[in-house]
Amino acid sequence: MLLYVEFSKIMYLTQLLVTYLFDKMEEWLGIVLLEALQNGAAVLDLKKLENLFYYIFNT
Repeated sequence: MLLYVEFSKIMYLTQLLVTYLFDKMEEWLGIVLLEALQNGAAVLDLKKLENLFYYIFNT
């Protein structure tokens, strides 16, 4: 029973973490896309996109 409770807690926390990461990724991707549109860029700056993913997954 105790093992099941601990496993349930781990699954819940994992779900929260994944949800948080997807929310952050969506937020930052939206910022990058908005910036690209405001600057009239026809193509996304791949370096900015790389920095975005680096920030998301390393913070």
